[in-house]
Amino acid sequence: GFIAVNVNPLYTPRELEHQLKDSGALAIVVLENFASVLQQALHKTQVKHMVVASMGDMLGALKGAIVNFVVRRKMLPAWSLPG
Repeated sequence: GFIAVNVNPLYTPRELEHQLKDSGALAIVVLENFASVLQQALHKTQVKHMVVASMGDMLGALKGAIVNFVVRRKMLPAWSLPG
């Protein structure tokens, strides 16, 4: 089974790294806005599986696509995660 561990999306990379190492997390679900923080913290953790969600994913096809485009264009720092 899985155990959910809440993580504050405003954590710094160092704080996120500590939380992931302390909990022994092997998977994480992250909002695309915070993927760059995860990228910086990931290399020292045991996390093997990542699910990256976008803000518009639950808004329907047209509205979701528009929201995702605007968010990616204006709000997201560059990030790259393995896999």
